[in-house]
Amino acid sequence: MVATATTIVVAYHGDAWIPRCVATLRSSLRGPARLMLVDNAGNTCLDSLDLDGLDYAVLRCDRPLGFAEANNFALTRIDYNTEAVCFLNQDTLSEPGWLDACTA
Repeated sequence: MVATATTIVVAYHGDAWIPRCVATLRSSLRGPARLMLVDNAGNTCLDSLDLDGLDYAVLRCDRPLGFAEANNFALTRIDYNTEAVCFLNQDTLSEPGWLDACTA
């Protein structure tokens, strides 16, 4: 299945926010989508997140990057068939159906 949308979340010392961000994003998705988590330093929870059933990738930066640079780091690794890209802050809480509405 090719994702029609890719959501990028940059995690920087994000243990307090990332689990809830990913959980609400996961429960909001209805259509094909991919999640790209960028480990931008200081995270210990990324490997223990419940990502079963998600099309996802965890990208690890060699060093902490600025927010825009970390998003660009992920952007260069997106499948060329992706129709839409969404950038979320690590403390974003997703409402059901929001991504489907955006891509429609």
